[in-house]
Amino acid sequence: MKNNDWLDEWVKSTAIGQGNMRVADWQPFNIWLLEPFVGDFWVDKWLGAIKKINSGKMGLRRLSKTVKPSVWRKELRFLMWSAKIWGYDINQRMEIASFFHQMLCEIFEEDKFGLYSNKPDPKSAYEIMQLPFRQATPELSKELGKLSSSCPAISWSLFTDFYYSNSYDIYGLYDARDFFGKGSALVIKNFGPYVCPELWPESRNYKYNKITVYSIHKKLEGHFDIINHYMGNDNWASKMTHCLAFVDGKEVGSAKELHGIQDYFAELASEQFGRFSDLSFEEVKVKCTETKWYQFKDFFAALGEDWRPPKKALDRFGGKELAKFEFPEYKNEREKTGYFMKIVDPRKELDSKTAQFWRGWRKALR
Repeated sequence: MKNNDWLDEWVKSTAIGQGNMRVADWQPFNIWLLEPFVGDFWVDKWLGAIKKINSGKMGLRRLSKTVKPSVWRKELRFLMWSAKIWGYDINQRMEIASFFHQMLCEIFEEDKFGLYSNKPDPKSAYEIMQLPFRQATPELSKELGKLSSSCPAISWSLFTDFYYSNSYDIYGLYDARDFFGKGSALVIKNFGPYVCPELWPESRNYKYNKITVYSIHKKLEGHFDIINHYMGNDNWASKMTHCLAFVDGKEVGSAKELHGIQDYFAELASEQFGRFSDLSFEEVKVKCTETKWYQFKDFFAALGEDWRPPKKALDRFGGKELAKFEFPEYKNEREKTGYFMKIVDPRKELDSKTAQFWRGWRKALR
């Protein structure tokens, strides 16, 4: 794409993905109203990082691999939201957006912005298709389906419903016809890492850390959006023809063993949700912020920086409710998508009513 033509595609994919979420369901921890509290600290951290990268000789490909592919896509929308709320100018917003675009170009050969797929590293996927897959029996399909429900629950309980991609990413659909026949597609499910003692000390005792499931499906009709929603009504288990599952690098091919692992994760998720539920409102605000920044722990480590939010940023939450900003009522999905397109597009400013609210909020915050 020439010049900034890529932005139109990025804005469209991001707004469509956001349109698949129900913002009203996130009370009282609406992330769009929580993140502005530390938005200026976060934007400044990224502007500093980009300056350091541009002045040095750091390999962009290596840096791109420090973060889950979907996280790069998701985070830019929040950075643009915070940058506009805190009055950063268009040049600064474009600097950040262009850097994220560079990261996505290092990861994806096609559909970089997730309009219809999530297919990083196609060469690796091609090699995976040549592995000795197992025939998908009803028992294996059933247990893998259960595991694919329990593992995301762990991700949500550890990293919240807002930042779960830190340990849950689905890649596909990769064309697998050369190995498994016409209409076949490879799906890769990456669960973990779950051991995150910096956020949850209890996690260092977990029996398992990373789970990867490779599955071949026949005639899946759906696709993924930018935030890992599968858009379609297919029954995955009934269309699975072959599969492979690895737990911490070791293949697990027994339905009985998979059942035991699934049971373990289901119990673990229940316990972890309990820990999160026991947090106070003040603690949740801090935990969400720490979790957000933690997603880029390895990225900032590569730059020789600490990932943690500064105490000054966390102190800003103290005793404060979330902003009272109300998103508009949308007449239809097109109007909703259009609203979020304006929010995430670095070239455009917030509408006057929204901008006025956040100016008043910033003034009161100080």
